[in-house]
Amino acid sequence: MIARTADAAISHGRLVAVCGGLASDPAAAPILIGLGVHELSMVPSVIPQLKALISRITLDACRELARQALELETAEAVRALALQTVSSLDEVALSP
Repeated sequence: MIARTADAAISHGRLVAVCGGLASDPAAAPILIGLGVHELSMVPSVIPQLKALISRITLDACRELARQALELETAEAVRALALQTVSSLDEVALSP
């Protein structure tokens, strides 16, 4: 539904924002960005973590992640993909 909303918004020159728990979830942010979400309204305490995460991933990588997520059949599979991606980004950030 978010992908459809973002596609429709883009075709009409509008921006899409997501707020609440999903926007504050570090695992969800790259997928949301890849789907075409332009704004994430999150709780202030996660802003530093999400800024650091987002700075380590390209828009193209977010789009590819979203494409992969849309091909999965369950929410659990999407969550596993998202967590794996965030984990790999954290490993890259911690590498010397």
